[in-house]
Amino acid sequence: MKYLKRFNEAIVDYKSDDVDGLMGEINTYPRHHRFQIEDLTRLGAEYNIEIVDYDTFYKDLSERDKVTAPPRTAQFFALVNRVTNKIRVVLNLPMPFIPKDFFDQVPIGDILKHEQIHTIQYSKRPFETPLPEPKDKKKYFADKDEVMAFAFSVAKEIVTMFPTITTPKEGFDKLIENPRRFRLYGDIKENTDEKTLKRYHKYIFLYLEDLLKPEE
Repeated sequence: MKYLKRFNEAIVDYKSDDVDGLMGEINTYPRHHRFQIEDLTRLGAEYNIEIVDYDTFYKDLSERDKVTAPPRTAQFFALVNRVTNKIRVVLNLPMPFIPKDFFDQVPIGDILKHEQIHTIQYSKRPFETPLPEPKDKKKYFADKDEVMAFAFSVAKEIVTMFPTITTPKEGFDKLIENPRRFRLYGDIKENTDEKTLKRYHKYIFLYLEDLLKPEE
């Protein structure tokens, strides 16, 4: 199969001691703990991750980026602060606290590693790029930065859903055999052309290879 050929291209690293450290710290709290946003902001700062409320996020945006900003109705999202090039988590839950259960239910660690890929991508450029436009899915999923980062997200979903797989071919076969099982991949496939989807396949395979690599 074509996707099994060797690739002479490096993937952007998703590994982050800061992300692992923050998630490890949060996991030390009991299940029913209630975090105040101020507490999470201080905790995130210890690991170079910005955790803010929606008002702070929106106020810091340029007029250009306010046009494509996620709506105020979004309860949680993450992105890269283009000024500091740090991962920024935006929390906008309809309550004065953030329950520990929220972090147990949402794969925040994987989301932050998706953003970690972007921090490396952006650090290599001498110019500031605008926020992506998620509402235009065809343009969003075709963005070269997002292809790489979402390929990681799909690969991580595969290994999480099928913890017994041992090779990237096994994982990739699971994806191709039943793509509807993977919501993100289904969305990508529906909104990309054949050329872009092939790029996704290449990077998904490479990230599977890395995720399944035995620990040293």
